[in-house]
Amino acid sequence: ARAGRVQAVTARDPAGTSHRIHARQFVIACNGVDSCLLLQRSPEVPHLPSLGRYFMDHPIIQVAIYDSGVDAKPGYGDTAQTGMFLPFFEQASRDLPVSMLGEIRCGSLSEREGALMRDILMRQIVAEAVNTRAAGDPLRTSLTRVWRSTLDVWFLVEPQPMADHTVAVGTIDANGQPVPRIQLRYPSYFSACTDHVLGYIRSRLPRATVEHVGSVPTSFHWMGATRMAADPREGCVDASLRHHECENLYILSSSVFPSASSANPTLTLAALALRLGDHLGGHN
Repeated sequence: ARAGRVQAVTARDPAGTSHRIHARQFVIACNGVDSCLLLQRSPEVPHLPSLGRYFMDHPIIQVAIYDSGVDAKPGYGDTAQTGMFLPFFEQASRDLPVSMLGEIRCGSLSEREGALMRDILMRQIVAEAVNTRAAGDPLRTSLTRVWRSTLDVWFLVEPQPMADHTVAVGTIDANGQPVPRIQLRYPSYFSACTDHVLGYIRSRLPRATVEHVGSVPTSFHWMGATRMAADPREGCVDASLRHHECENLYILSSSVFPSASSANPTLTLAALALRLGDHLGGHN
């Protein structure tokens, strides 16, 4: 890169041969981590202050609901059934201004023995069936009732963009690929989110046993490390996804998200791709 323009890209093929590629426009379209790492490894592209900062991912609250009283048909699917289970926290609590997305994971009980959530759920289902069996009822009847009304629900919690949540090049592996070093922590309001969602479910399903069975800091929705902002001090790209310091360099990645709702980023990223295509078409 020279004088505010990218001149060429050097790429290496599987045989290890380097190739130099020239073009009028360049688009970095890696994932939400590697787009950032590629820029960090490009010394001639100006490294803006926000590069590698404001990294975001959705932390997950894992909730199991046993004997819910509804026919959940567990095991009837291999993908998450996604819906805005609790669209905005102000519906349950006005002091938590973040959203959550609930994924009802229908396929958990159809997984093989050894799968973490399947094993957690099955142990509890058996215990619940034994503890709630009516006098004289066969264990099979109680077990069937609890099993068919068990829900495995994951709640994705909206993260806030924090400058100290970072992505950087950690090491370089043998084939030349960077191994990232990521600094990410649970948001300060995460425990309050957990308490509120458990209370919300219990108030609506008083018959059920509702348990917080775990938390995960990442759902692999990588966002924010090359964020969009009008001011180059706060972001790497402008509203057209163009790099603030290189007029023919664009970044098409979830890493340009300036903030994140609780929703999966894929559809928004697809919309950005179509929008950038129109923009580049108008400039060529």
